[in-house]
Amino acid sequence: MSSQMSHKAVAATATRPPSDAHTRVFRSSFDVWVPALFMCAMIVFCGAILQEPLIAFASVIVFLLGIVPQAKMKRADLLVTLQGRFSELQSDTRALGIWADGKAPTEEDERKEAYAFYMKFWNLQILEFGLWRYGMIPSDTYAHWIVRRLLSFSPENREEYFHTKPLRGWTCVQREFVGTDFQAFMDAALEIGTRVYRERCVVKATQEDYDALHARIERLLVHAGGGGLWSTFIVRWFSARRPSLRTRKQEEWADVSMKPLMRESPRWTRFFVIVAALSVPSAFFAGVQLRPVLAYLFSPHAQSVPLRAASQRGIVIFEPEPPRSRFVVRFADEGACVPRGEARGWHGAAPSSWSRAFVTEVGQNLAACSTADRRVKIEVVGFASSSEFKEPVDCGPDIKSSAQANLRLANARAENVKALLDRKLTNGEVVVREWSDFVDMEDERTLGDRLSSGGYDPRKGPLNRRAEIRVLDAGACE
Repeated sequence: MSSQMSHKAVAATATRPPSDAHTRVFRSSFDVWVPALFMCAMIVFCGAILQEPLIAFASVIVFLLGIVPQAKMKRADLLVTLQGRFSELQSDTRALGIWADGKAPTEEDERKEAYAFYMKFWNLQILEFGLWRYGMIPSDTYAHWIVRRLLSFSPENREEYFHTKPLRGWTCVQREFVGTDFQAFMDAALEIGTRVYRERCVVKATQEDYDALHARIERLLVHAGGGGLWSTFIVRWFSARRPSLRTRKQEEWADVSMKPLMRESPRWTRFFVIVAALSVPSAFFAGVQLRPVLAYLFSPHAQSVPLRAASQRGIVIFEPEPPRSRFVVRFADEGACVPRGEARGWHGAAPSSWSRAFVTEVGQNLAACSTADRRVKIEVVGFASSSEFKEPVDCGPDIKSSAQANLRLANARAENVKALLDRKLTNGEVVVREWSDFVDMEDERTLGDRLSSGGYDPRKGPLNRRAEIRVLDAGACE
């Protein structure tokens, strides 16, 4: 926020094209897109690993369409409020030496009035500093305010309140802020202003002096906000951590503000934007690959006798004739093909996280029964319901009907279960019975899922969305 005297100088320079010093530190790519894309990648990763991609992508849309407009509206409200409070201080007629009764105060009264005025003034400044650290004030706006404060400290500035210049006013009240990050920040800003003053011999409210201070103050703000890539309003908005500014002396802060930042380089800006954009599909791929690990770590199975716990859930069937046992793997989702995609990647072809954990558990236990002399032999048989596919011709060039699509889906379910068993049953033999005719599969699945009228019954369909792990030879456990 600028002083009354500096408003004219700002207005005079507003029509000039901004120099590179005004824009090279705070870039929209770093302040918005890079952190937003990284946060989107986190959301997508969580959605992929929890098998909720649609919810994840919906959350991304809500995030992008929610946080940025919300930040703009909140910032606008704060800027109006802060500007009103500042204008109220600046228009204090008593502070400007205009007394209603026409009587000048005593020197002691004026000193107390000046102290009270500058306490109000700098309490407003520390409030602004705190709001900026929480991402509530734009960094370029706050940099402008700090630059105006430093320009008001110039000896050439004739601005006075209660016959006290701004620099002396800060000197009088700064002891009230000892031990705060704001005091450390202002000391560093003053050190930067002093160095610029020595370089230019005099600092005035001109475009050149403004540019000389602005870039260095912007760099100081980047370091004060966390440094480098993480000094963005989105990160500060969500993060409760605020880096301490008392870890370095004011001279050290002034030194680091002299060095160009990586984010000032267009090459590095493009690099980080590309990396952030690639992080979204990478996060989705990593989440999909880590699903089995998550299911294994957090599936609530009994540790002592896992197969007995599984049998209590009703998914182990014991037969008097070979195969002596069958393990039933259920598929919760209805089948739907993915155009130009393999059947194993269709919706409903992959086991749920619970089923994956169960198959992994079965494979681990059967692996203990498989030795070099007596290998375990497994047959996996997949089934599908009689549900209708919306567009079966989109499932593949050789698929013309829903029956053919369901047949392909049943074989795909068996292949996915086999892939899970192969990871654990490395010393055994796992084969898949591939169906070539839908009627054959329909006869062996034994459970009908049609109404008396011949139509598909969606209540019965889930009974046939399954795969069976059939133990043909239990190896050493026979």
